[in-house]
Amino acid sequence: MSLKNFTKGLLFGSLIGASGGLLFAPRKGSQMRENLRNQIEDTLDNAEQISESVQNIKAAANEVRDGLENLLAPAIQGIEKDITDFQFQVEPRISQLQEQLEKIEKELPQKDK
Repeated sequence: MSLKNFTKGLLFGSLIGASGGLLFAPRKGSQMRENLRNQIEDTLDNAEQISESVQNIKAAANEVRDGLENLLAPAIQGIEKDITDFQFQVEPRISQLQEQLEKIEKELPQKDK
């Protein structure tokens, strides 16, 4: 739901409620107009506060996203370097183990089938 639609709905609902109040209220017209004016002003103030809150939330979300991007990039690079270093260290050892395994297999007596 967009903020515009929410604000329009909020204003429309307030106007409908105020109009209904005018029709069924036992007050004078001048009092009703004053109450209606106050309700509309309150509704506009609330809509403005909601709009400001949404903007603040968007700004905070953007700051969090930017912060995460700044933190994650170096972490990912560090992990990639660690993986490369690990592969560099492990590959020769795997080759040595395979050579030793082949020697052991050659030296074991062969069973007749």
